[in-house]
Amino acid sequence: MKRILGILAAAAAVAGAPPAAAQVRQLFVCLRDAVSHPGHNDRVFRVPLEGPQAYTLIEFAGPSDGISIPAVIAVHPRTGRLYVGNIGTGKLLEFEIGAGGGRAGMREYGVFRFEFGGVTYEPHFFSIAIRPSDGRIYLGSFYGHREMKGIFIMREDGTGADRLVRERASDFYFYDECWIDFDPGDDGVVYAGTGFENHLRIFDADDGTDLGFLESYDGIAYPAVADGWYLPHQFFIPGAGGGHELVACAYRRGGAANRYLLRFDPRADEFLGMLPSDSSPLWVGSNIFDFARDAETGAVYAGAFYGMVYEIAADFGSIADLAPALGIPQQGQSRVAVSYGWSDGADTDGDGLTDGDELTLHGTDPFDPDSDGDGVSDGDEVLIHGTDPLDADTDGDGFSDGLEIAGGSCPFTPGWTAARMAFRVSFGPAGSSGAGSFSVDAGRPWDARRGYGWPVP
Repeated sequence: MKRILGILAAAAAVAGAPPAAAQVRQLFVCLRDAVSHPGHNDRVFRVPLEGPQAYTLIEFAGPSDGISIPAVIAVHPRTGRLYVGNIGTGKLLEFEIGAGGGRAGMREYGVFRFEFGGVTYEPHFFSIAIRPSDGRIYLGSFYGHREMKGIFIMREDGTGADRLVRERASDFYFYDECWIDFDPGDDGVVYAGTGFENHLRIFDADDGTDLGFLESYDGIAYPAVADGWYLPHQFFIPGAGGGHELVACAYRRGGAANRYLLRFDPRADEFLGMLPSDSSPLWVGSNIFDFARDAETGAVYAGAFYGMVYEIAADFGSIADLAPALGIPQQGQSRVAVSYGWSDGADTDGDGLTDGDELTLHGTDPFDPDSDGDGVSDGDEVLIHGTDPLDADTDGDGFSDGLEIAGGSCPFTPGWTAARMAFRVSFGPAGSSGAGSFSVDAGRPWDARRGYGWPVP
């Protein structure tokens, strides 16, 4: 890889745009092969990660939408649309995410098939990656005939796919796996985990030229090292010194369910150790199909065998399977994606004001029902009392709006104006938008720098 760095394209600039108003952060999970659970099998669910429905499994799409064997899933970084690749029909389905994170329409984006030698092939959806700089959709396939294996690019007009990298008999790139990913900064290459070829290989993203592999991974992998790593699957995290580090989830030779996370600097081609550390590595207990990283919290979500949906802490210090708490049956396979859907018309914090109005008209926090903490909801202050939802003491007399309203005093006239005071005290536990033991960050003040993705065109 070191010899290749000189010919890699410079990182493409991704146009920075202000975040769209009031976006709902949520996880998408698609499930397949859970045949004895028809209510879950061959369906896509969404799991809000904040707000009143946090960590609730909500059906998003299913067989009535033409989904029969969902195999890949991704959220487009530019449009916010959700893409689901369906093996049963070869179709790539596109879903709009609307107010509150729910459905706002769908269409068939294209069919994953191509002609070769007069024969029509329908490859096997195995992995999906969307190029950050131009939004093109790349697909990885390893199934069946050699002509069906490789890396493909969906045509923007929806008419099908073009092959970028073809499997060759002498190489066995994609004998059993074809994981593909892009560096979020887009360095002009596709990173591919090539299964039993056991490499982290790199291909030019425009013409498919084979640029070699990460030698630092090859130096620790099996069979170069007797007890080395194999079957790598990769994703990216922000690097400590800027840019991004590549993380490979790989097996340790000699065990069945012993995946660990290995860090690399792909530019310097340097192995950086295990996550969170070599002395206490994170153990991942099942075969992972794909990863999705929450850019807001840093948490990483993984879809795995047996319907497992892992939530990995941002510091990689802990891992939990969300499936039991969400009621997901422990069978079949799961794939995951993180979305930041647009919800101007939703009322995420349930205070009576829409998220869009809170941000654009009132300046209040769409994730906190009482932005100024005076005991009166933002909606009641704006719609009923006319008090300032951003000032706990509208008339500045030292008595909060909540206290004056509860006691019958006028919150617009300085000084106490009522003959009596009444207090309402709740001794119940503080409310939580989460379920079970999940920690939800729904109460944090809104900050435009949260950068929840990209605005709807």
